[in-house]
Parts: sequence; C-alpha cells; structure tokens
Amino acid sequence: MINCNKYKRFQFMRINKNLISIILSLSLINYLLLPRLIARQADAQNSVLLSDNFDDGDSDGWEEHTFNGDWFVNNGEYWGTASPSGTISKNSYTVRGDTSWKNYSYSVKVRSEEEDDADKIIFFYFNKDRAAYEVNLRSQYDSSHGNDIVLFKSPNLDSTAGSILSQKSIYNYPKTDYTIKVEARNIGEDVQIKIYVDSKLLIEYTDKKTESNTPIYNGAVGLLVWTQTPHTTAFDDVLVKSLDTPPTPHVEKVILAPGMGASWNTEAILNCKLDGYQGDWTMAPFAEDIYNPLISSLQDNGFQVIPFYYDWRKRIPSHSTNISNLITNLNLGENEKVDFVGHSMGGLVGRAYLESGSDKIYKYISAGSPHQGTALAYPAWYGG
Repeated sequence: MINCNKYKRFQFMRINKNLISIILSLSLINYLLLPRLIARQADAQNSVLLSDNFDDGDSDGWEEHTFNGDWFVNNGEYWGTASPSGTISKNSYTVRGDTSWKNYSYSVKVRSEEEDDADKIIFFYFNKDRAAYEVNLRSQYDSSHGNDIVLFKSPNLDSTAGSILSQKSIYNYPKTDYTIKVEARNIGEDVQIKIYVDSKLLIEYTDKKTESNTPIYNGAVGLLVWTQTPHTTAFDDVLVKSLDTPPTPHVEKVILAPGMGASWNTEAILNCKLDGYQGDWTMAPFAEDIYNPLISSLQDNGFQVIPFYYDWRKRIPSHSTNISNLITNLNLGENEKVDFVGHSMGGLVGRAYLESGSDKIYKYISAGSPHQGTALAYPAWYGG
C-alpha cells in the first residue's frame, strides 16, 4: 500500500524542484541574454562618429565650399548642384567631421538627378591640407567616362587635380539610389581601402608608403559635385563608424554542466567501473524534469546548448581536459566564446576549468554550487 503522506511529500518536492528549475531558467536567461544585448547596443552607439539623414530639414554641422555650385536640403536629402562658369573647373564640396578621424567606415546613399552627367562622389580622409581620397560612382555619359567606380587621390579638393588609384566596372543608372560604403584602415605606414556598392565589395586597394608616395592617414568626410558640367546629386543617410571599437565577444553557445548524479552511464555506475566501460555519459532520466526546462528556455532565446555530462565520481579537476576538448571540437569562430552554466557540482567543474587558465569562457554562472564546501551546502540541499 502506498504511504499517502510520503507520496504527497514526494509530489510536493517534485513540484518544488520544477518551480526551482523555472526560476533558475528565467534568472540565467536574464543574466546571459540581457547583458549581451546591452553590450551590443553600447558598442553600436560608441562606434558611431557621425549619423545624418537630413530629416530635420537642415545641414547644420556641414562646412560648404560652394564655388560654382550650391548645397541645400530637399525633402530629407542633401542636394549638391553644379553651375559651371565658363571653362573654370572646380569642385563644389561640403565637409563634416574631425580631421583627426582615422580607421573608420563611411557610407552614403547617392543618386544622380541628371540623365547625361551622373558623377556621384564622396570623399574621406580630408585633412588640413584639403587632400582627400575620392570615390566616384560614374554612369556613362560620354565616350571618355564608362560605367565604373573610381578611387581617386586628390592633393587638394579646391582643384580637380589628382590621380586614379583603382577602378572597377559596374553598370549603374542615373536617378537610381545606390549606397557607397568605404572602409579605411591604417596598417603601419600604409592605408588599406575597401569600397562597396550596395554591400558588394568592388575595390580593395592599399595606398603604400614609398619614397615618392605618402598616403593620407586621417581626416573628415564629405560630399562633392564636379562643376565642369551642370548637374545635381542627392545624398542621404550619412553614417561614419569607428573601426577601432573592440567588438563584443560573439556568444551563441552555452555549455551546461549538471549536478552530481545527473550524468549517467549504466555500465559504469551499475558495475562500479571508473575506466574501461562502454558508451557515453548522458543525462540521467530522473534529472530530465529539472534540466530540460532550462535547456528549452535557453534554446528559445537563441542559444545553442551543449551539455557536458561527466563522471561525477571522479575528482573535479580531472574533467578540465574533457571540457577543453569539447570546446576545441566546437570550432569557434574568430572572437567567439562560450558561456558556461554549472549547477551544483557542475559549477565546481566549471570553476576548476576556469582556474586551469582558459580564455574561451565569456560568462561563467554557477547555481547552487558548494564553493565553500559541502558541509555548508548540505542543510539547503536536504531541505529541498
């Protein structure tokens, strides 16, 4: 006959364990997920040097050098017009930012408003000498200009002098929006430049320091219209982001180490074998109600859970090698780390691995682990 009092106590303990598992799941998700999202938002905000979509209707902060042209905001876009006078050929441009800026990405949405003259020009690393690198997305409008994108180096933007560093064919149309993005990095005495159009990498060029050539190492950003022929270019969604901001470690994987007795190998345990047994360690059937809700909650929030089952009869530090091998087999990408969640003895196993000198763990969390010894933890464990 079933002892009802014992059965009720068993049911209460089971409900209590399920409740603890749910609370533990929510707490771990908050600890793992929210700081990661906050850190990514902070990194994104800290890396932005300039953002302007001109929706406020003005061009405050831009320094305009109009010459034979004009700059104005029109329907949330920044328009540059060229009105040449005689045979004089000069650039009309506008600048924003700090001449000390370096190592940044710079993107702008551009569109030519003319059918017969479709230069769409942005520039970067504009320094105190008015030197700069220019990027020109050109549509064909005469026999000397094709459909291409050109990287141009100008010693002074007040003139049209300079030299072409690199160019790549790309068919593009007037009155069509394109997004040009530049990444500029200083590498030693050289400057590495990558140019994208609508996220496609088209030019990768390194301006090398030589006896006859000195790269431009820093500067502000800007927009330009060439005033030899009448035309209008629309610019929008200007964004400059630092490439120096260290990225937040990419974490999507969580190693979960359960507590004592929750890992199971039938042959090893029932035959009292410490070595020479068959099969892998898996989750003990009676532990599924405790850990499966936690695993499901983490998976529902975008984490890949990798359980670490272990022989809890062995010395705790002996498991560090197996954890190291497990992480190696995950083939983590560059700047990728894992989180480690350990419950009870699993927390001690993770702690021993950290103390062995690992640098692959981003966050370590232990829940109910007897870090001060099992004698102090026993009363809490016995009470359910």
